[in-house]
Amino acid sequence: MKAFTLLLFTILINSAYAKVRPFETTHLKATSGAGVGSLLIDESSILNPASIAFYNTSSFYFSRTGSEVTRSSNTNYENRKDGNTAFILSDSKGKTAGSLSYIQQTFLESKRKTMAASMAYPVGNYTSLGTTYKIIKEENNLNSENFNAIKYNEFIIGVSHVVSPNVTMGLVVNNPLDNKYAQRLAKIGFQYTFNGFISLIGDAGSDYKQTLSDNLIYNIASQFKIFESVFLRVGTFRDKLNLERGDGLGLSWVQPKLVLEFALKNTKVEKSPERDQEGSSIKESSFSLAYKF
Repeated sequence: MKAFTLLLFTILINSAYAKVRPFETTHLKATSGAGVGSLLIDESSILNPASIAFYNTSSFYFSRTGSEVTRSSNTNYENRKDGNTAFILSDSKGKTAGSLSYIQQTFLESKRKTMAASMAYPVGNYTSLGTTYKIIKEENNLNSENFNAIKYNEFIIGVSHVVSPNVTMGLVVNNPLDNKYAQRLAKIGFQYTFNGFISLIGDAGSDYKQTLSDNLIYNIASQFKIFESVFLRVGTFRDKLNLERGDGLGLSWVQPKLVLEFALKNTKVEKSPERDQEGSSIKESSFSLAYKF
């Protein structure tokens, strides 16, 4: 009976009816997930843990995201509203930088709680290495009489490298220990900044144990400095691994101590009978506040 319950839950979390989406900060919503090669502090325990080593500050981050899901078929879950809340505390004032995060997510019939800790340290003047360890609890409430939950761990390795004052690169490997509940993924990314005004950001990756071209994921974004402290970000992505595509848009107001961000992201989930995946569209809006100290 326990084996049957576990099998049923595994099927559900891999279907469109119960799949909790990977968490993204407001910044990453705007760039459609691009940022592996960027130097980001609040995203260190979310994307590339190595990037925090290039900072010398502390940060408290809070974000709230709401989403509306529209199914392509007529179901009881059409036009569902869900969301997530995240708290992230980061410190990079010592020789070893680190970050702690707690994230709550709801999506359709599922819930996810994630606690994560990341560490990073320099391995040269221009290169850093980082790791993230996550404890994840998934819950599925598709049927109130058949409640299911699993708990698993995920490990991430990241590298950041400063090529020049205008170019940075990064590499992340998700789930190198091959936990059966976590997704295998390797991504490489870059950011090129021209004249302090415009930045071009790009990531590409795939499941490293499958055919790369069949599971390709790419994220492309641009960041524009439109005023002294205001940034505009736009991005697009294509995900063959999960059969998704979409775009993002966001604004950021950056002060020495306070950062406010707002973003919109649209995702189209493709229908796949082979994966028992229902076609749908997802509209997300995200707001965040970060205090530097």
